Amino acid sequence: MRHTLTVAGAAAVLIAAALAGCAHSGVRSSACPSFAEYTNASAAAADAELVAHGTIEQTTNDHLTVQLLDVVKGGEGDGASIRVGPPSQCDALVKPATDDVQLLLVKRNGAWAPITPDIGVTRYNANVFDELR
Repeated sequence: MRHTLTVAGAAAVLIAAALAGCAHSGVRSSACPSFAEYTNASAAAADAELVAHGTIEQTTNDHLTVQLLDVVKGGEGDGASIRVGPPSQCDALVKPATDDVQLLLVKRNGAWAPITPDIGVTRYNANVFDELR
């Protein structure tokens, strides 16, 4: 009887972990994209479709509205306002502690998204940004 309960408990844990999919930290299901690991912002900027300095105008639960101040790369012009969504359906959009941001974005499903969850929208640093030119 004890063996049956242990097997049933282990099966329940495995099923719960499988159902959690994207939500479980460090575990990604096939529905959740994996992201390239960049050693620095310059490496990420090479793959980004939009590289810019901007100011966050509005924050909601699922996106940021950002006014672009200085576009280094990409089709959007200085002064344009863009909507930035989360990196994927499995990752939350993390807003930096400041509204003055550096953007490294790509298009996913027709919308702007951070190139990775941790490097796509970060605090603006003039020295780092100058290296992206």
